[in-house]
Formats: sequence, structure tokens, C-alpha cells
Amino acid sequence: MRSLIWKQWRENRGYLLLFSAWMLLGTAYCVGYECAYQFRAAIGSFSGTAMLYATCAAVFLAMRTAQEERTSGTLPFTSALPVSMRRVAGVRMTAAAATLALPIVLGAILVTLALATGLIEQVLPRDAAYTTQLPDRATGSLIVSLEQLWSVTTIAILGGVELLIVLSLVGCWLGNQAQVGFLGAVFGLGTMILAGFGWMSQPRNEMFQLVYGSFIPQSLVVQWGYGTETGSYTDHELATYRWAAMGLASLLLLILGAIFTTQYGRLPRPASEKTGGSWRWRLPSVWSYVPFRPAGPAMAQIWLELRQAFPLAFYGALLAILVTVATIVMEGDIESPGSSFAQSFQAQLPHTVFFVGMLWSTVVAAGLYSADLGERLGSFWRSRPISPAMWFWTKFFVGLLMVEICLDAVSIAVSWNGPRGGMTQGMSWSFVACFPLLHAWMYTLAVLGTCVVRKPVIGGFLAIFTYMVLMIVVTSFPQTNWMEPLQVYNDLLFAERQSNDSFFVLDNPLLYKYSVVYGTMVASIVLFSVLAYRAARPLEPEQRWTRFLTA
Repeated sequence: MRSLIWKQWRENRGYLLLFSAWMLLGTAYCVGYECAYQFRAAIGSFSGTAMLYATCAAVFLAMRTAQEERTSGTLPFTSALPVSMRRVAGVRMTAAAATLALPIVLGAILVTLALATGLIEQVLPRDAAYTTQLPDRATGSLIVSLEQLWSVTTIAILGGVELLIVLSLVGCWLGNQAQVGFLGAVFGLGTMILAGFGWMSQPRNEMFQLVYGSFIPQSLVVQWGYGTETGSYTDHELATYRWAAMGLASLLLLILGAIFTTQYGRLPRPASEKTGGSWRWRLPSVWSYVPFRPAGPAMAQIWLELRQAFPLAFYGALLAILVTVATIVMEGDIESPGSSFAQSFQAQLPHTVFFVGMLWSTVVAAGLYSADLGERLGSFWRSRPISPAMWFWTKFFVGLLMVEICLDAVSIAVSWNGPRGGMTQGMSWSFVACFPLLHAWMYTLAVLGTCVVRKPVIGGFLAIFTYMVLMIVVTSFPQTNWMEPLQVYNDLLFAERQSNDSFFVLDNPLLYKYSVVYGTMVASIVLFSVLAYRAARPLEPEQRWTRFLTA
């Protein structure tokens, strides 16, 4: 048993250090932002930071927990050891859960010290009726603030561990780590949507929240964001019977963990091995019905990349549609009551495509490049009479074009004539000018990360993490807060809605901000793509290591 624990510690200590740095950096930003602006809303900001971290960490750890040994081919060796596979699975799951939870606890301890020393304060909890806005509420006592803090901490831990166990359990039936990661991106986004179910009704159904929260712990807290002239703050609201729901959720996690340990021990073969005697009927790919014969190597390369990129981007568009429908069903048409479902869909789709596109552009980029940079397809491309430049840039531009068409272009075409009631509803010239570039930037970041580390989900993870760090740095100072891309978009959209004119005739100061921020983004897209090309060029890993050893 000690050997198993020591083995897991050596495997997870690097990730524990990385995750701890993430949470400590995010918590320090929450505390520092509160010290600068004094909104007295640090717990809401910490809750949102912890929930986002828990979702990303759960996806990444689930890949390793379910598929690490099968992908590396060490599972047959492990199954031959004089220890039960259920115990091995139990140790792996316990270590993964601890790796996820400890950074959140460290962040909560930091906020606790800030509250106890009087460095920051927290207002009284928000009531369900929302009779008093956060700036007008009195400061809460230390006991009340700490209870609120450790409530959101426990909720974030339980929600992340539940997603970790569910993804690990499903991962036992999947083929590789990339599939677990991509499915985790969908599950993570789905849990964010489902967590808001039940918070829009008045009055709150407390018993429903208790039962629902025992299955989806993330739903026990909701964050409400508000903007002011000098900054923004996050107000949070907690379910009444949250501790009872968390107790029931803990029992559910134990049951799911037991099921995982049983299932993990039933699959001793690596994912690369195929069992004989099994036959599965599958429909042929839709591309097989297209009567197209490429005219030359360039067209063949473009056709091949289209067959790979379009399904990935199409699934992202389908996910955006499902998220939009789910949002309308759960929240209703809040800003434009009385409109039809089609009008509500047109109004909500651009807002959904923004954050789905931020996530899915990294999925498409990582999925396209990870397979070709692997050992098998990498050897195939090294044997083809195709230059590395043609391979890389064809894949890059085709994938980027599919992202822009399936997500942004479709959203623009569908929503252009839809209602434009609220600030977050409907299409605008500001959307056209900002979000396609922002999605292209995330796509390029993911390409760079994947080409450097040669692992798909880590590449996408690095892209999201880099974006978060840059936004933290930009928004940490009032002098640079205007450079945040979403702030520029909001300013453009507000001016456009106020003047009822197009983006092209807005005031010069706004155009100056746009040109500086998004011009820098375009320049960085070019720079990142060139760096990614240089990182992906050595498609001869054996020769590269040979040169290193003989140098």
C-alpha cells in the first residue's frame, strides 16, 4: 500500500504544484482586487475562481486517472502485481481527488487569513428576494463570512470531484486520453449550465435545491456579476440547506467511486489492443458519399484537413445550439418577455457562441494537431512527399476557417435580423469586429501549446490558462483595465446600441482602443502561428534525440 501511495505521489506532485500555483495566483488576484476597489465581495470572486479551476482540473486529472496506464501500456504489468486492481484504482482516484482539492483549500486559507486580519471585508449574505444591492448591505461578521467562504470552498471541491469521478468512469470505456479530454470539455460546460437551474424562480424552492444539489453540488451556489464605472464585483447566493445537500453528495461520490474501482479492474488490456471476435456495425462517414477526386497534392491535403476539421467544428456549433436552447428553457426570455422561441434563440445565440467559441476553438486546434504529431501519424507524414510548411499551414488555415464558419459565421447569419433588446442579446457590428478575432487568437494559442507539448488536452489547457493569466494582469491595474478585450467589446456595443449606428461610424476614442487591443491580437496571432510552425517542424523525433545525444 505504501508503494502505491508513493507511486501516485511521484506522478501527481508536479500537477499539484501547478494547480496550487493556479489557485494561489487566482486567490491573490481576488484579494488584491478587493483591496484596491473595496467592494466587499471577495468570497463571490473566489467562488467563481474555484469553480472554474475545479472544472478544468477535473478534466485533466480524469484523463490520467482513467487512461494513463492503458495509454502508456503499463496496465497489464500493474494487473500482474500481487495487489488487487480495485485497490490500485482506489489509490489513483484518492490521489487525483486530493490533487484537485488541496489547491482550493490553500486558496480558502489565504482568504481566511485576509478576512481574519481585517485586510478585506465581506458583506452580509444576499437574500433570495434581493431587496438590497451588495454595495448597500452592511459588513458581515467574521463568523458569517467564514461560513460563507468554506461553504463555497466545499461546494467547489465536491463539484470538481464529482466531475472527476464521472469522467474517469466513462473514460474506462473510451479509447484514449484525448477522447476523455474532449468529452470532459462538453461535460464541464454542461455542469455550468445545469448549475444555474433552479436559481431563476421566485421564490426559491428550497427542498428542490436540496435534492438537486445532492446530485449536482455546483448548483448549491450561484454567482451574480455586476459592473460599475470603476470596476466589477461578484455577488453570490447559497442554497438554504446546502450542508445537508453536501452530506448527501458525499455519499453519492463514495458510491460512484466504488463503481469506478470495480470497472477499472475489469479492463486490464491497453487501449491499443483489440479483442477478437467482436463486430460492430457503423454507418460510413458522410464524406464517403461526396463524389470528389482531388486534382493534385494541394487539393488532396485541403480535402483531408476538411474531413478532419469540419466534424470537430460542427460539434462545437451543435453544442452552442444545445446550450442556447437549454438557456432559454431554464431562464426564459427575461429581457424581452412575450417574444417567440425563434426570436429568443436569435437573441441568445451570439452570447452563447462567444464562450462556447472560446472553449471549442481550443478543442478543434488541439484535436487537429495532436494526432499528426503522434508517433504513428507522425511517421506517416515523414514518409510523404509533402513539405512541413504545406502540412502545417494547410491544417492551420483550414481548421481556423472551419471554426470561423461553423461558429461565428453561422451565428451572424442566424441572428443578424433577430431582436437586439438587451446589452447581451442579439447580433451587432461589435460582435463581428471582436469575437471572430478573439476565437482565432484562442485557436492559435491552442495550436502553439499542442505543437510544443505534443499532447492535445495539455495544449488546450495551456491556451485557456494563458488567456486567464493575461486577463488577470491586464485587469489588475485601473490604467490598463480598458485593454481587456471584453471591456473593449462592451464599450463598442454600448455606443452602438445607444447611437443605433454601425461600428464603422463610432467615435474615434473607441476606434483607437479597438485598434490598439485587437491590432495587438492580430499581431500576436501571426507571431504565435510562426512559433507553432517552428515547434511542429521537427517531425523526426528519433533524429532529434540522436542529434542531442551525439552532440
